[in-house]
Amino acid sequence: MTFSFRCICVVLALLTVGRPSLSQAQGRPPLSSSRSVSLSGGILRYALEAEGKSTALIALSTDYENSDRTRIEFGATYSKPEVTSPVEESVQGSTIFSHIATMTAGVQASFPMGFLQPYLGISGGLFVRRDENPQGVRYWKSTISVPLGVRVQILGSVGLRGEYRVRRDQHEFFPHTSSEFTAGIYWIF
Repeated sequence: MTFSFRCICVVLALLTVGRPSLSQAQGRPPLSSSRSVSLSGGILRYALEAEGKSTALIALSTDYENSDRTRIEFGATYSKPEVTSPVEESVQGSTIFSHIATMTAGVQASFPMGFLQPYLGISGGLFVRRDENPQGVRYWKSTISVPLGVRVQILGSVGLRGEYRVRRDQHEFFPHTSSEFTAGIYWIF
């Protein structure tokens, strides 16, 4: 069994935890299902970034409440880090820009405390890297990530969200660990 297949199995198993139909069978009333959309900006510490720098990152996500303690999330991120060119393509040590994107689905356990809602989750999905150089690296691989964050409800259906996410992105032969720090606004509907 491959690592990617195991990750998908774990995410699917976690998605079934706390389904409203299961809580109804236990005699609990049905829960209201709130959905939200968030737009965030932040930084990416990409494992293969030249000189250990950070780069700007934009993230868009949508989620819905699966139970009183779990949320299902779908998200996408994009950044354009400066990476070291492969040795065979250019002068050793030169850098190029690379387009990095992720598309993920996951589950989050939330711990509501009044207007604060800390959460911890796991997600898996697709990692895309495309170097600007036509002969550069181009691939679609798997990724798995662990988000840790907090939602703060400000006014009615609007709030702020901050998150730290550790990603394990598969590259050509070996996975590499990167991290994201994001902050943004969310809207509940």
